[in-house]
Amino acid sequence: MNVVVLILALLLMAVGAGELIRWAGERAFRSECCPGRTVLLLLPGSPEDCEGLIRQAAARFDGYKALCVVKDRESREIAGRLRERYKMLEVCGPEELERLLGP
Repeated sequence: MNVVVLILALLLMAVGAGELIRWAGERAFRSECCPGRTVLLLLPGSPEDCEGLIRQAAARFDGYKALCVVKDRESREIAGRLRERYKMLEVCGPEELERLLGP
């Protein structure tokens, strides 16, 4: 019985040592900077959804840039007013989306 427990303990130690070596190797050779960025894309379906969607995004994803793509004038006015309060918000139309998300 003691031999079985000893063998299982040695096997578990070997697996743990292997995982520790793998983890240390990944951390040593990983690049320090991340070339990507996170942008939250908001697509309100109607002017009624616009305000709620922006407020929910600001509450849940604080610290991320949010890009609200609006299709009509009323939604653009609502988003423009909310942009004064939420500095992380950018408002654009579908035609401006590529320019804002480009490099």
